[in-house]
Amino acid sequence: MFSQNRRLFLLLSVVGLFGLFPMDSVSPIRSQFPSITDDKNIEMILIPSGTFRSGTTLKNALAYCKLLYKEIDADICDLPAFSEMYLVDESNTISQINEFYMDKHEVSVASYLDCVKASVCNLEPVEQEYYLILDDLEIPVDLPVSGITYYDAAVYCAWREARLPTETEWEYAAAGTQKSPFSWGDKTMDIPANFCDKNCFKATDIQADDGYAELAPITAYEDGQSWAGVYNLSGNVAEWTSTRLTSGEGAGSDIRIVKGGSYFSGIYELVVWMRIPTRAGIARSNGFRCAKTVTPIQQP
Repeated sequence: MFSQNRRLFLLLSVVGLFGLFPMDSVSPIRSQFPSITDDKNIEMILIPSGTFRSGTTLKNALAYCKLLYKEIDADICDLPAFSEMYLVDESNTISQINEFYMDKHEVSVASYLDCVKASVCNLEPVEQEYYLILDDLEIPVDLPVSGITYYDAAVYCAWREARLPTETEWEYAAAGTQKSPFSWGDKTMDIPANFCDKNCFKATDIQADDGYAELAPITAYEDGQSWAGVYNLSGNVAEWTSTRLTSGEGAGSDIRIVKGGSYFSGIYELVVWMRIPTRAGIARSNGFRCAKTVTPIQQP
């Protein structure tokens, strides 16, 4: 189910993507919500409460796939190939989201290393991903931490007295009540996100240039902010959520939902309803951000 063939198809399917979309694009209406800086010096934005319909219908997912890919590898947008490659939350559940805090940016290498220095987090995935040691002056501190398992992400968030967001919280912070297909809206040209473009290390023929061969700084793509002002929910690193897979192959085992796609993802993997079931101990290009429940004010 989670084979490398799926990744290959995703990369092949972006070939010739750009220049195919004459439609007007709509950006989400961004609001200025309050933010806090926690005791680890990380900025978190208050995501307001609201009613949200998560996921999408299979019919809509197929239609949007065909819109993005047109006649390029069009067969991947038809059943059963589509269901084998893409997992969509078809429940289309309406949820009441309680307000919560979410990291404005993906967790950086610098912040993760602070957790390592506190003897809480595991250094090994960072060493493997970036080939560095703690006193290395060339540490790419402004990049998102990558190659992280679910367990490592959960430990880091707990160190900050926070938690991983649920899939519904993540999707709500990305799409809002406008239900945009991407965190930045529905724009499909000059995409403000880091994905598999012509700079991708697994080269494709597309001519789009997002400015980075691999990871981008966590503050990149100001135009790619979601309606709530959260950066890089789509692209750069795929992000862990706390949500388990509850139906389909692997349900009941320790498989968590990863969202948003990464710097080597095809364009469809960046849509907000796309979900990647991943075993909790697998790192890949996964990063994360933390969330925090808003504590109700106690009445005297």
